[in-house]
Amino acid sequence: STTCASGSSKPSLAQGVRHCLMYLQLCEREPPFSVRWARDHLRALLAGSSRLDLLALLDAVPTDVAHSIPQDLSALAAERKILWKEICQDFRDVIK
Repeated sequence: STTCASGSSKPSLAQGVRHCLMYLQLCEREPPFSVRWARDHLRALLAGSSRLDLLALLDAVPTDVAHSIPQDLSALAAERKILWKEICQDFRDVIK
């Protein structure tokens, strides 16, 4: 088990948010194939916080746009990155 600098084994909300924001930057650079996968990863990063309302807000971000994410990466990479930029901003709006 790891211990945070504060001496607590439970990560702080600020640490979770910082990790989420870094993860979203990564998603913008290298978009994942699933919005649900990204959302679930954000939930895992924030799981140690006591902010259940924040987790519920993450659940409210639509994941049904995944079917509209182009899978032909070579032909539609730019379009896919634009879509992920919007998705990441939706998640940032919730987290901040």
